[in-house]
Amino acid sequence: MRALLRVEVRRLLARRLVRVVAAAVVAGSVATGIAVLATSREATPAQVRIAEAERQRAIEQCVSDGFNPPATQADAADRREFCVNEAIPAGQITFQLTDVLDILQGTDGKGSAAPLVIVSLLLGASFVGAEWRSRGLHAQLGWEPRRPRVAATKVGVAAAAVFGGALLAQAIVAVALVPAAILRGTTQGVDAGWMLSVGGAALRVALLSAIAGATGASLAMIGRSTAAALGAVLVYGLVELVVRGFEDPAWLRWLAGENGGLFVVADPAASLRIGRSTIGALIVLAAYAFAIFGVAIASFRARDVS
Repeated sequence: MRALLRVEVRRLLARRLVRVVAAAVVAGSVATGIAVLATSREATPAQVRIAEAERQRAIEQCVSDGFNPPATQADAADRREFCVNEAIPAGQITFQLTDVLDILQGTDGKGSAAPLVIVSLLLGASFVGAEWRSRGLHAQLGWEPRRPRVAATKVGVAAAAVFGGALLAQAIVAVALVPAAILRGTTQGVDAGWMLSVGGAALRVALLSAIAGATGASLAMIGRSTAAALGAVLVYGLVELVVRGFEDPAWLRWLAGENGGLFVVADPAASLRIGRSTIGALIVLAAYAFAIFGVAIASFRARDVS
């Protein structure tokens, strides 16, 4: 088993796509840090508090009577989300290190969480799909004929690799933003509680990335190619968009995207909207991943590989 694990880890790390993604993460993080440093301007803590207080007053005004449609025709959580993210965007008087939490989690796909999950799914699918295309899997079965073990190792290595990679990528992003906060911003509010919140968010994003990586690898095992896996994800994405259009909580609570967003942000408002806790969302996502993995194992055992 150890030999099989070593082989799979080496194969994954040797892939060009992995090196390209790693280089892109580093380059993007450095560029983001430089851009934030260049656009931020120094402000005293008092100025920051005044600006935030003014924004909060504007948000409350928007929620109470500045929302279209009228407040009575819209859900309170939806009204506030619209006012915070669209109507009254945050004016960046200075960069605050505490903003890193929002950057890692993101809302509506605006943070780093969604791109990390998508890339993780792509890496997982590419890892297994490339083995089918190069016929490396055929040769591997010559010295390790136990197919369930081979499939489980490949999916497990993909999940573990993207979990560690997602944690590292988030750490790089956070470190790249520290100079902007120290030199032209503020570290006010950075305490043990905030550190725990950031650590928890990073772990949730990494865990969701691992689920996505395992799902991508399993789909590629079923479809025998990266393209088949990505095609299946695209079809599901279109179906989810249609289902979201009905805005029926009975359906929304079972969507992978809805549960993934709830799990990452751990927002009580989102929990109320779909009637599920953060842990419940994780259980649903894990159940989907294990179901797809089960189909992959069954398919791999039954189908001819030659």
